[in-house]
Amino acid sequence: MCSTLETFLERYGFKLASVWRMPASFYYLVLKFRFRYGAWSSLGLVRMAKTRKQNTMQGTPSAAGLPIPPLYTIATLAKMKDILLFGIPAGILWLVLLPTRARYTDFYVVAEPR
Repeated sequence: MCSTLETFLERYGFKLASVWRMPASFYYLVLKFRFRYGAWSSLGLVRMAKTRKQNTMQGTPSAAGLPIPPLYTIATLAKMKDILLFGIPAGILWLVLLPTRARYTDFYVVAEPR
């Protein structure tokens, strides 16, 4: 299975103990879509809340006197938006990759010294 890797490890004095591959998870694919195409979908709510919080701490009145919701609430809503918006293409890609070998994104090797 890993003859090239095994040869490399043997050259440097190691013995291949075990090898396993980790498939890409659904959430991993959602994050990949988010980082790749997420700039156009950003509403800037987290950044706006952080700015308003800093302005309130500095003594300047918040915009229109509106209360500032907790930052973790806004961040949770942003994550839910990402999952809903990018979940459909990520789900389709995950289903397409499922029967193929391309679904494996991580490769782990355990080698023992001789």
